[in-house]
Amino acid sequence: MADYLLAFQTGFVYGVVFSLLFSSLLLVLIKINPEGLLDGLPPDIKARYGPVSEKTQRQRKPFVLLFFLILLSVPLLSIRRYDLLTVGVPNYVELFVNVFTLFMVFNIVDLLILDWLVICTITPRFIVLPGTEGMSGYKDYGFHFRGFLKGTIISLVSALIFAGIASLGYLILGKT
Repeated sequence: MADYLLAFQTGFVYGVVFSLLFSSLLLVLIKINPEGLLDGLPPDIKARYGPVSEKTQRQRKPFVLLFFLILLSVPLLSIRRYDLLTVGVPNYVELFVNVFTLFMVFNIVDLLILDWLVICTITPRFIVLPGTEGMSGYKDYGFHFRGFLKGTIISLVSALIFAGIASLGYLILGKT
């Protein structure tokens, strides 16, 4: 029998884990070099600051690898945990609910804590790029909300894909 509440709860817990890992890694990258945040800032700041330096591109490489590992492993661990908590094989919709919840928890944390609280409201000095001090883009709540809406679509598509891959895995393993 489908247990959508348990799928949601498991996705929520792993969404918190995902958010902590992803956000911590992002804050470390920004602390090392605030230019690492440039791609996530409004166009006025990007235009004034200019393109990302080669140094930043090099510094990003290990972080991108870690981001990718987190992006793949945490949803799979959430699916596995949900599988262990349920009786029978999870269906596609349960898997979708689990992973969509996970990604949306991060999307909400990203919007409310990282974007609106840290960037727009507090705007600590370590995230302000040289030459862009005082720019209105740092207070552009709408820019980050539009990013949240894009993140919702990405979460939806990602959850569809992860649930499909997991369902296919169950089928291949004969666990139907």
